This record gives sequence, structure tokens and C-alpha cells, in this order.
Amino acid sequence: MAVFNATLNSTKEASADQAQEDKVGILIGIVVLASALIGCSLALVALGKDLFIGRNTPMVLVGALVWVDFIGVFSTSVIVFHGFVKGAEWMADSPQCGLQAFFTTAFGLSSGAVVTSMSLDRVAALYKPFFYKQHATPLLTRTICAFLTILCLALAALPFFGIGKYKFNQSSRSFCQFDWFPVTLTETVYTFAIAVCGVTLITEMTASNIIVLVIVVRIRQRMSAVLPSKDMKSKRRARRVAFRQEEQMAKFVALASFVFLFTWLPVTVSSCPSPFQLNS
Repeated sequence: MAVFNATLNSTKEASADQAQEDKVGILIGIVVLASALIGCSLALVALGKDLFIGRNTPMVLVGALVWVDFIGVFSTSVIVFHGFVKGAEWMADSPQCGLQAFFTTAFGLSSGAVVTSMSLDRVAALYKPFFYKQHATPLLTRTICAFLTILCLALAALPFFGIGKYKFNQSSRSFCQFDWFPVTLTETVYTFAIAVCGVTLITEMTASNIIVLVIVVRIRQRMSAVLPSKDMKSKRRARRVAFRQEEQMAKFVALASFVFLFTWLPVTVSSCPSPFQLNS
């Protein structure tokens, strides 16, 4: 009897500890999501219009990034907040679990695709400025962003058609995600596709930012090495102003790339070995 009582007490203590951990996790999740939602909302108010009325490619890309991030954070937050209210059991059994994972995956990849486009855009603008001015139009940029977003939405929707699987995260007990450890062949194919997509975005993004850094350093050295004459001062001053704008945009793209790498690199590393762990 004493052993039974001791076991019962330890079980109650474990349940209380688990409940306390769940409350802390929910509080942290609310703070993180609320902060992200407020930040994305403010960015949307300030820069969202540039997607539609932006007069140059960089501003259109910034507007696209703001819209993608806002839609992703908003759609994810609504379902996760509902899960906090209803409880983890509701989230695990609800069809909205897959819907939340779809939004998170689709717009997470879309955000990375837009940031990668921004990196490639900076490479083209600095390496081939004349070609860039002739062909990089806002309309072309909007078309590319729309195509990349549709492609990411199609990839994220594959689990709804039996290719891949979304499941409830038992560790956090607050959100759903794609299955990192596939069991069937279709799940392996989907996880491998996500890994390939992540590796492609990360590789292109990193390489582009390194190239931009090298080009910026070379241009700065070239500008400091040449002493301007009096009749060329105005032209060189205008070039310096233009270069500073390009440099500021390159820094912004590098920061956005770092944020994406910080969030998606662990996911990509975790999912890359998974397709080779198929259980029979």
C-alpha cells in the first residue's frame, strides 16, 4: 500500500511538472508569435504597398517579402493561438493541424525563395549594371515572386494528396510540422524534396551574398584609389551616392539571408539524413 501511495504521489508530481512546463511553453509561444505578428504587421503597413506600386526591382522584392512573411505568420498564429485555447489534444486531432503545418512550410519556403531572389538581384545589379537596368523590371519581378510562391504552395500541399505527412510536434505540443523521420516511400520522397529545396535556397543565398561582398569590396577599393579631377567631382559624387544605396541594400539582403539561414538551416540539416532512414 505504501508503495502504491508513493507511486501515486510521484505520478501526481510528474503530471504537475508537465502541466507547469506546458504553461511555460504556451506563454513563450504566445510571446514569440505575438511579437512576430506585430513586427510583420508594422512592416506590412510601411512597405506592403511596394509590391504593387514599387518603381524598381529591390522595392518590389522587399514588398513581396513583407507580404509573404505576414501571411505566413498570421495564418500560423491564428491556428496556433486557437490550439492554445482548445488544448494540445485538440491540435493533435484536428484537421487544422495539417493546415497550420501547410501554411508554415509553404510561406517559410516562399520567404526563403524571395530572399534568394533578392540576393541574386544584388549580384546582377552590381556585376552587370547595364544589363540589369535594361531587363530588371518591376513587372518581371512580380511575375517571378508569384511563380516562386505558387511553386512553394504546391510543394507544401503534397501531403494533402498522400505524398508526405504532417504530424503534431510532441515536444512542444503547440504546433504541427512535416514528418522528419519518414516511414513510407511517399513520406521519404516528400522529406527529400523539402531537404533539396532547403539546400538549394541556402547554397544560392550564401554564394550570392559572398559574391556581393567581394564585388562591394572591389568597388570600394577602386573608388578610393582614383582621385577625382575637378570636372569629374559631380559625376563621382553621384556614383558614390548610388553605390552607397546599393551597399545599404546589400546589407539588408545579407541580414534577411542570415535570419532565413538561422531558422531553416537546422530544419534542413535535420531533414537531409531522414530519407535514408526509411523503415521497412
